[in-house]
Amino acid sequence: MSAPGPVTDMFYSGSWMPSHWRASDAMGQAVYNRANEKIGDVEELLIDGDGRILAAVVGVGGFMGIGEQKVAVTYRSFQMTRDQAGKTRLVVDIDKEALKNAPAYKPTDLMKRS
Repeated sequence: MSAPGPVTDMFYSGSWMPSHWRASDAMGQAVYNRANEKIGDVEELLIDGDGRILAAVVGVGGFMGIGEQKVAVTYRSFQMTRDQAGKTRLVVDIDKEALKNAPAYKPTDLMKRS
């Protein structure tokens, strides 16, 4: 990440647009596949050093957190829309079987917080 320029470069001065999303729009949200089946919930977002969202960690399977597996899905795979009530809707083109066979997301010791 490069050092910030003059103080004026440190603040976002753009206008919010309807195409923009907030991290809170994704955190904790249900994720659906194209068949309108709920496949899990977003548990965290993985962000690189330049501030780009790389992936969303989705908890899939299990019941009330028991037997759940975490899978990191590339963020560009998601389609974020809003339903008729304005609520965020996250859709990814994947089926439940592919999720069951996906590699589990395991944070490294460097990522763990004390």
